[in-house]
Amino acid sequence: MKKNLAFFKENKKIAYPFIGVLIILFILDLFIHKHVHYHIEGVFGFYSLFGFLSCSLIIIGAKLIGIFICKKEDYYG
Repeated sequence: MKKNLAFFKENKKIAYPFIGVLIILFILDLFIHKHVHYHIEGVFGFYSLFGFLSCSLIIIGAKLIGIFICKKEDYYG
């Protein structure tokens, strides 16, 4: 976790505008009319939460697959 936070400490010129845009888009979600197919899509912040959970599941899945696919360091020797 500390390695990830180091990116924001070293690259403040990139991190602060990025976080600002994310906050603005999250707030704009209140004012944008959506044409939803399902009721859950109309909930405030649904797409933000859905995207975050989807990315998290992809990362967790990749790490789990890596456990089964990776070979030991001395596999060939």
